[in-house]
Amino acid sequence: MANDLRLEISDFRAIGNADIILDGITVIAGENGSGKSTISKLLYHTIKVVNEYDNIIDEQLKNKLRRISSNFKDVLRDYSYVFDDRETRYEELNKQFSYSIQIISSDFDESKRLFAELTLNVFEWIIEIIDILQSSDWQTKMKTRLRFRNLDIDKQIEKINKNLLSNLPSDDRTEIAESALDLTFNRLKEYIETLYTECNDIKYNRYIDELFRKLKRQFETDGQNIKYNIYTSDVSVLNRDFNKLATISDIENVIYIDTPMAIIYL
Repeated sequence: MANDLRLEISDFRAIGNADIILDGITVIAGENGSGKSTISKLLYHTIKVVNEYDNIIDEQLKNKLRRISSNFKDVLRDYSYVFDDRETRYEELNKQFSYSIQIISSDFDESKRLFAELTLNVFEWIIEIIDILQSSDWQTKMKTRLRFRNLDIDKQIEKINKNLLSNLPSDDRTEIAESALDLTFNRLKEYIETLYTECNDIKYNRYIDELFRKLKRQFETDGQNIKYNIYTSDVSVLNRDFNKLATISDIENVIYIDTPMAIIYL
């Protein structure tokens, strides 16, 4: 550990004021409830977020894209009966979506290009599905087969559009009519582009908000209101004025062991 790492805390839980220099092995002792765990957890979660910032933001993007791709696949699967090669199509789509999400951390631009391309493929397939359902051959099939006899094409289009709209933020959904698939397609393309752009922006600027959200979950209080900071080489890691996190180059990893008994099983 760096010999110039310093932690300052004031007026948080049991801690009135603390100014701790972390130099090699640093031992903090005190009675129960005196703030030892608070100091340890605050230090741990801060360094964890600082060191793994890009991976944390990438994982958030991955989760959003997984939900979108899963929705796309569900829509296509529900209507895959119109394709003779449905299994091959679906399996290939699943592989490519998984790959495009997997490479976000290693090849961000390629992931963005590939996911956008796959999204267009999904839109083309949905249009193909609707064209088939509206074709005269399919209309004839609907009349002769019991499973399709009560199939209302217009309602199916509304259902498809409603499912796709569920990918968008709630404010965007109300602006699009239930049958306006072309508007939904365009908005989804823009939204996916925005997700990638915002991810890049957040990683570049290293906004401090991500740390505050983590601390709020851990301590059940607004992280922004916790009066503390970490300094390395006398430089503040938490730059609250500019809403940014600096890096701590001297620390590669950090772990938190809640009880010494856990060491027995390591």
